[in-house]
Amino acid sequence: MKFKRSTRVMGGLGVLGVVASVVVVGVTVSRPGAARAKDAARASDIVTELEHMAVRFHGMPRGVRGPSDAEVRAAADAAIMGQARGTRGWSTLLLACADKAGYLPCADQGAAWLGLVAAGGESPRDRLEGWKRLGWARSHSGDVAGAIVAFERALAMFGGTDGLRPSDHAMTYASISNGLANRLGAVGQHQRAREVHEAGLAVAAASGPDDMMVGSMRRNHASLLMRVGEPLAAAAQLRLVVARRPASAQEWPDWLREHVRLAQLLELGGEQQAGIEALRGAWEEEEGRGFPESADVGWQLCEQYSRAGRAAESLNTAAQVCDLILARRAEWLAASGEQGAGMAGRNVNDALRTMASRLQGTGEMHGRPELTAKGLDILIGMSTDPVSRANLVEQRRRLEASRGP
Repeated sequence: MKFKRSTRVMGGLGVLGVVASVVVVGVTVSRPGAARAKDAARASDIVTELEHMAVRFHGMPRGVRGPSDAEVRAAADAAIMGQARGTRGWSTLLLACADKAGYLPCADQGAAWLGLVAAGGESPRDRLEGWKRLGWARSHSGDVAGAIVAFERALAMFGGTDGLRPSDHAMTYASISNGLANRLGAVGQHQRAREVHEAGLAVAAASGPDDMMVGSMRRNHASLLMRVGEPLAAAAQLRLVVARRPASAQEWPDWLREHVRLAQLLELGGEQQAGIEALRGAWEEEEGRGFPESADVGWQLCEQYSRAGRAAESLNTAAQVCDLILARRAEWLAASGEQGAGMAGRNVNDALRTMASRLQGTGEMHGRPELTAKGLDILIGMSTDPVSRANLVEQRRRLEASRGP
């Protein structure tokens, strides 16, 4: 019996389908003992090769179709048969099947397949992957209690008889810790969630301080710390996140948003001045001005100045935010639609209207009538209600009259 090795998708069957056929052949063909053993060993090698291809199937070039529901089910059946017959490679193949199930009709079988691998996979690593993925699968289905059990079982594999060390599987350990901590927090076990998350974060940070997962975990840890009433400890985590300057355009929106969140945490912790300094630093980043989130930073800086009793700085910032939005509004709306992506759920027009209203209401009061005029001009230009617009025009006329020739 000969098997042709190939690294391409074969015919219409797909990689998983080929793996399924090989496993079935490898465990079911009736031949004399020596020949059967030789065939089984050869089939086992093919299984190992092809199931690794299956794990990487998501990276296949565009235009290559993924396996069908029937193909995934056939591969899973073959893997389960391989488990019963002791065929090498069955557990990694079954992990691949669960991964490929995705949004196929067989997706409801994915958790059961993961459970088989978690309980009896061929290697500690396979079993670890089984428990981890089962935790996420249960999380996505809303089974929080089941997810906690799975994640706990995964963590228990470290430091035990399985010989797994967190440092050797840093990102997997971090992912499990993150998943477990989030589920524990969801059921009110905040202190336990904090402890689990801190352990995972420490391992992830030690493996590479610039890793994207570390930043994500720090953000999550800040949320956990807020739940246990520690805003300054949460702020310390976000400081570490924003200490890394964006390396690409895609990173700027989150970086700017985190400054807003950082300032809010610092204010809650009684360190408003530190929050103002954080916002001001982000607001003064010229490179960030190309993103609507920078307007939100300026907006929040304006509000912080106002709450701190620094009226002049609040007014100046409001005027600067208005200038920025007027200069960039068309560009932002064209790129992001009316919601002005990322501006804390407010669209750019709401931000402009709010800042202009601040100028209108407080400019003259603080000896800056030119800022009141600026605010009125913006509001008049934005008004669509005839009565409101007429009132604004009248206010503008009276302001000019009071200023004299």
